[in-house]
Amino acid sequence: MRQRPGYVTLGGCDAQPVGRGSETEEVPDLDEEKLALAGELALGLLDGEEQRQARRAMAQDETMRAAYLNWAESLARLHDDTPEVAPAPHVLRGIEGTLFDNSVQADLWTRWKTALLAPENREIVAILVAAKIGLLVWILYLFL
Repeated sequence: MRQRPGYVTLGGCDAQPVGRGSETEEVPDLDEEKLALAGELALGLLDGEEQRQARRAMAQDETMRAAYLNWAESLARLHDDTPEVAPAPHVLRGIEGTLFDNSVQADLWTRWKTALLAPENREIVAILVAAKIGLLVWILYLFL
């Protein structure tokens, strides 16, 4: 990838403008450690003192600030390209039950019914129903 004056290429990602200087100013390369630190900060993986140190370093270093902005924009594009998928109702009920009401457990029949009606189990249910019908037909054939 060709590097334009006044821009820095970060880890193979798109070039991002750096600073307010002239367009021909040279930008020092960002080392891998700073690039990784900017990525961890953008992903929200740092907390406490590590986060404060990374933010201080970003405030003092323009290339690190550019790396952080590059990471944030790249992650935002990933989020924009990913369609939203609503969880199945039984998943949401399970999460809500776990988070908000641990004392109430669904009875066995409710859990079985929820599992059987789940869309991801339709093939298995269809096979079981077909096998049961086949077994009934075979029993009727033997005794009638």
